[in-house]
Amino acid sequence: MVLGMEWLASLGEIRTNFRELTLKIPTTEGSFTLKGEPAMARSAASLRSIVKVLRNEGEGFLLCCQDLQAVREANLMPTWMEGILKEYNEVFQDPSGLPPSRRQDHSIELKN
Repeated sequence: MVLGMEWLASLGEIRTNFRELTLKIPTTEGSFTLKGEPAMARSAASLRSIVKVLRNEGEGFLLCCQDLQAVREANLMPTWMEGILKEYNEVFQDPSGLPPSRRQDHSIELKN
């Protein structure tokens, strides 16, 4: 097994259905299913649509992807996040080359 990947192996089989926007994760009690909201997956979600889903479903997850530079320019960055970005500035820089050689490179062994 590839070093550092043991936690993935501990999850067992995870099933994803991109047509139905579902991700089924095994748990000790059975399984836990994450289900996407098709209307929100294709466009920006309004607060009203988010509240409607939460009322109907009781809970949910919201993933928001934005251009970091645009967020900074619009002055929408929370102050606590600015501190993290400054402290770990090297992590958020654009890559300038290939990653350094490692003791063991990542690999996926294919079975016949």
